[in-house]
Amino acid sequence: MIKDNLNNLARLLSSKRSWAPILFFIVSFFAIIVSNWHVVGTQYNDAGDFAANSMLIAKMRSFSLWVGNYSRVGFNHPGPAILYILGLGEFVLYSGLHLVASPLSGQFVGGFLYNAFWLTVLFVGLWKIYRSASSALLSVSIFLILVVWIHSQFLNGLWFPDLYFFPYAAMFVSAARLASGKGDMLPLMGLSCGFLINGHVSFMPMLGFIFIILMLYNALTYFRMPENCLIRKAFYTRNVRGVVVFGLILCLFFVPAAIATIQDFPGPFADYVKYGQHRAPNPSGEVILFISQYWGSRLFFFFAIGVSVIFLIFSAHVKGSDRIDSMRSLAAVMVAATGSVIFYAKYGVDDLSQNYVCLFYYCVSFLFIASIPFWIDFLADMFAKKVLCGVISAVLLTGTVIYVSQMPRSDLGYNQPDIANIYQDIKAHKSDARLTFDLVPGKDDWGYIWTVLAGVGAHAARRDEDLFCVNQNWHILFTKEKKCRPDELEHNPRYLVGSNLGSQYRAQAGDFQSGGLLFQRWALPELPDGSMLTVNDNKYDYNRYILASGWSSAEGSFVFMTAPEAHLTFKATQLDSGIVMLDLGAYLPKSDSSQSMVISVNDGPPVSVTFSSSHPFQRVRVPFNNPTHTVLDVKIIDHDLISPATVGLSADTRSLGVSLTAIGVEAQ
Repeated sequence: MIKDNLNNLARLLSSKRSWAPILFFIVSFFAIIVSNWHVVGTQYNDAGDFAANSMLIAKMRSFSLWVGNYSRVGFNHPGPAILYILGLGEFVLYSGLHLVASPLSGQFVGGFLYNAFWLTVLFVGLWKIYRSASSALLSVSIFLILVVWIHSQFLNGLWFPDLYFFPYAAMFVSAARLASGKGDMLPLMGLSCGFLINGHVSFMPMLGFIFIILMLYNALTYFRMPENCLIRKAFYTRNVRGVVVFGLILCLFFVPAAIATIQDFPGPFADYVKYGQHRAPNPSGEVILFISQYWGSRLFFFFAIGVSVIFLIFSAHVKGSDRIDSMRSLAAVMVAATGSVIFYAKYGVDDLSQNYVCLFYYCVSFLFIASIPFWIDFLADMFAKKVLCGVISAVLLTGTVIYVSQMPRSDLGYNQPDIANIYQDIKAHKSDARLTFDLVPGKDDWGYIWTVLAGVGAHAARRDEDLFCVNQNWHILFTKEKKCRPDELEHNPRYLVGSNLGSQYRAQAGDFQSGGLLFQRWALPELPDGSMLTVNDNKYDYNRYILASGWSSAEGSFVFMTAPEAHLTFKATQLDSGIVMLDLGAYLPKSDSSQSMVISVNDGPPVSVTFSSSHPFQRVRVPFNNPTHTVLDVKIIDHDLISPATVGLSADTRSLGVSLTAIGVEAQ
């Protein structure tokens, strides 16, 4: 039996269908790393998004990484699969073997291996669809020249929107095989779907949409062919191993989210549901414009989808040709994928001006153009054609490598030279507890500030140090562990972080500067008995100190509550007990609108108040007891927030609660 198994393995490895993908993977990886060789020897100090990912990757050392990359809307995506690939590159090539110059260089090489693997899956899938290795190679060559021409970071970048591209392409061809009733790529489809879902939660509904459409297509096309029909038992009997492996692989990618839910109930999926509950659909015209940009123009978009639909309809009665069946399935996936992205753009995208959210969809238009070799192969079958395909492929692939090699290096996106110095200066001001940082609001350079501080956080995380936490105005930064806890805000040294002095800056003890950043020692305002502090005359104090969370920035004479729970913080050191006074006005867009809320101070006795058109403005009085003279934390709970966009008053999509114009304290 052993001898027979060895003979079977030898025959399998001697088949060109076995060694060709291996050779393709080796050549692909070699070509990618040669065309980006400078990253191996460059000493990077990662910043911004890349540093935020590195802070997560650092948790791999303690086997505690169970969440995915962060989202700009405030939650982590379902899983760390891509982070583990990048982390293995860092730990093996930099920390272990010292073959690269910096941790990020190791992540780059891990990314190159990752992309080479998915390219190989794409090649294998097209080979199965075209039934011609030369045509598949030419398609991949056309595909790659389009990739580097339109957005070369798909091939050599580490930004997560770029890292979705090649697994999406692999999913695309794998799904086409499944749509034609072939189960030979089910494990690879499970792997690609798993990486996509781990990378971004939006792929769950999009992939669900795609596979519902493909199930319908398959049932209509192959119902009389039980072994190819996905709703017939014969298909599963024939492909039982592939179906089981597909299911196991896909389940494996949900394990991290399950662990994260157990550790921090209700977990990440509760965050996803909350986000989806407050989304207003985007206008259909804007959605079409958004989708068309990935095709170059609306004309080409409608042409390509129209051709695909016409081909599906008129080829439905063509029987006996596996290649036509495979191409028809590829067209079905193209239509289904487009429908899924339209659905996502309509209901899931909060800002259609951010074209990066669907960069992966470029692969659909690229594959449409790259399908040209199939039609050449279908119409003309001769040896000279294969030679010509090989020559053209060699020219295109060589051009791809040369083009990428000569492109300007984007090192600045990965390298901020001041990070190490800022790290040392922050460390010098840190005692046993983490420093707490608030970002100075209303400045145009906030992007630079958070980018650099993310780099400092990653620099510290690699040394198993945690120098600071972040509290307010950081928008899209950091992991949940980096958010300041209430006890840290009350007891730890606290700073406002900005990048210039400004006309209102007054030097005080504890301030320091480093790398172009100014760290101002933070101190809560102290309200005397009987005083009222208006927003209009004290915007500086409100923005920097008082508006702890859940508020818009103070720009005029009031601020809006923008979250179901909002907090205000200040001190009243002259009073052991008393009354907090809040001048509030409700957002009431209609005559029958109302808002109800519950307000408490330091989790003391709550006060309920309701606003209506007859009582739109009120001074609310909330008692407090504070003998230790600690921080007063005013908590407002309001579940009646209203979005101006949903009631047709403006394009403002924020959910708004009450407005605050002043606060004060008085003795009871």
